[in-house]
Amino acid sequence: MKILSAIYYAIEELGGEVNKDFSLTIRDEHVELEIEELKDQVKHELTKEEAKQLLEYEDKKKVFTYASKPNIRKYDYVHNGKLKITCGNRKYIRETDKVKLEDKLGDIIIKLYEQSEEVKVERLAREERERRYREEEERKEKIRNAKRNEAQKVKELLNLAEDYRIACEIRNYINAISCQDNLSNEMKDWIKWASKKADWFDPIIDIEDEILGKREHQESLENKNNKLDRYGSYYGW
Repeated sequence: MKILSAIYYAIEELGGEVNKDFSLTIRDEHVELEIEELKDQVKHELTKEEAKQLLEYEDKKKVFTYASKPNIRKYDYVHNGKLKITCGNRKYIRETDKVKLEDKLGDIIIKLYEQSEEVKVERLAREERERRYREEEERKEKIRNAKRNEAQKVKELLNLAEDYRIACEIRNYINAISCQDNLSNEMKDWIKWASKKADWFDPIIDIEDEILGKREHQESLENKNNKLDRYGSYYGW
């Protein structure tokens, strides 16, 4: 606690901050600090229970070939009173038999500042990747929208051209009928009616039919025919 207190005090004196979770803010970058006690590897000493398990195993092995040997660790790891401070994920300073941690406070402060610089570089690189990713997604979205809009305009053009073709065919048919001799009054009335319907189909003239209303020339032929089918149905009115 004394070592941490000295580190925190030094960081605050240098303009940094100590956060509520005891991490640090150094030059506006978040730096984590961890202190732990080191351990030594020592040969494991058998407990009475483990010694009993080994004896039972040796007895069973004489009778059964499939006897299972107890899983007893070879080493123990015991705290040795020496401390280690880790700055971030990689850099650390540890005590030895000759050097105490409190004698390395200057080095610890330097490593914390080095860590803050690494955090900054990583953050800027990450933000740059995110910026490029957003720009690329926006570019792709613009292309998708442009293709979608262009495809819709082409469909509408085809639908307009289809209505115009139908109007021309109706007029050609009317002309063929009109060339006949001795047309009846009923047929003459039909020619007038058909001519109006040709104009209704024609997107250039684009008249509104007194009964069917406006024809949505940009819609697909299927949709427009479906509307006519609904008009012809009792339930479509």
